[in-house]
Amino acid sequence: MKQIPPPGVGSFREGLSEWQSLGTQSAEYHRAAAARARKLRADATTRWLKERLEDEIAQHEQLAEEIERATKADADPATAEADAPVLSSETPGR
Repeated sequence: MKQIPPPGVGSFREGLSEWQSLGTQSAEYHRAAAARARKLRADATTRWLKERLEDEIAQHEQLAEEIERATKADADPATAEADAPVLSSETPGR
């Protein structure tokens, strides 16, 4: 039996294709996509759709932050290094 996605949800391939193209978009694009998803979530009537949209919002916000961080690193490498988390091999408290 073939499973049909709910209305408004494309096939896996369409979603994968869109997801792959998102990496080349600007931070503004991802912020706008997150805003559109928030509007859709406000009108969503099923728990599944609300959760799916929340995941999409989180993904777009994360991508926007990563793009902004990378853009900032390209513009000012010294500032980006200062913002980068410092990893320590020492155990805290010892």
